[in-house]
Amino acid sequence: MKPFMDALPGEEVVACSGRVDLMAPRKTDHTDLTDNSTRPTDSPLYVMQTIEYVRAFLIGGVGLVRYNINVLLFTSEVFGVFKKNRVMEVGGYKRDDQVAHMELVMRLQKHMKRTRERGRIIYIPDPICRVEVPGTWRQLCRQRIGWHMQLASSLWTQRSMIFNPAYGWMGMVSIPYFILIELLGPVMELGAILLFISGIGLQVVHINLCIILVLLLTLYGSLLSAGMVMFEVWCSRKAYTSRAVTRLLLYACLETFWFRPLNNIFRMFGILQAMGLRKEKEKEIRNGLG
Repeated sequence: MKPFMDALPGEEVVACSGRVDLMAPRKTDHTDLTDNSTRPTDSPLYVMQTIEYVRAFLIGGVGLVRYNINVLLFTSEVFGVFKKNRVMEVGGYKRDDQVAHMELVMRLQKHMKRTRERGRIIYIPDPICRVEVPGTWRQLCRQRIGWHMQLASSLWTQRSMIFNPAYGWMGMVSIPYFILIELLGPVMELGAILLFISGIGLQVVHINLCIILVLLLTLYGSLLSAGMVMFEVWCSRKAYTSRAVTRLLLYACLETFWFRPLNNIFRMFGILQAMGLRKEKEKEIRNGLG
């Protein structure tokens, strides 16, 4: 609530999102929800999600609000607060799970641009809320498919803002970023891998050059993740042990080889399911008009 009270004269905070800290999955249904000491925090799946959340919140949260250009496109689905009167002005909160928080934030951003009001959506980088993460690959797959369906549906619903200069940085920078990097990222990454393998099989690519490019991209991704981990360790109030830091850095360097491709496959299923759902809705609309 602090950003709401600290708003400058003539400026209004319409929503605030806070970073969430991760809690390892429970071993049993009877595990104390507030006790993280008895949870398996050394599992590869939990460590990789920790690295992923750190990178996402630092880049997507802090990075998008750092210079006061008001381009934040999301709030934490489990931890955010909105001004009720502003939410009601844009039509309220939709019950459709396929749009959720992101679509509401986009409506608020669009409303503020149209009315030329100095409303802002704030992000707090200090984690004061904890969320339990998926503990199995099946749960992770279901979660990532749902997230990507929400992303695709939200961007499609508010597609009029894409590359629209009337919406400033939001229309020209933030939404295109989420389309090219977040939404289509899995398509481009998996497509590049398939093209690379096909090119080697057909002997139409320079293998040495391709290997160098792959190694450079892998090194870049690993260094980015490792850098985010070190920044988190440096700035965090939590006391990381040397063993925990070593494990985080090791997994950050190996992420490109196994976790990222699997995650991209899950996200691809999300895109396909979002397309199928969109076709079903369009068919229902046509049948209703008929």
